[in-house]
Amino acid sequence: VDLKEGDEVLVHVTDAARHFGIAVEEMVIEK
Repeated sequence: VDLKEGDEVLVHVTDAARHFGIAVEEMVIEK
């Protein structure tokens, strides 16, 4: 159960990081 919950958190964090990275790239491109 711990590993399963950990995986869900990892996926959420990775997904958030991906969106954050895309947002940063868009900001850099706009500049």
